[in-house]
Amino acid sequence: MIADEALIKLCCKYGTSRYGSLFVRNTERILYCETDNASVT
Repeated sequence: MIADEALIKLCCKYGTSRYGSLFVRNTERILYCETDNASVT
């Protein structure tokens, strides 16, 4: 779980376009990260 959380932070920090493949199984988290990333950008 902790490792996954770290990846989620990378997802939100660097964007899903680069790390999206790591989150294919975590659709909800991808959507959350995309929203967060879009908000930050």
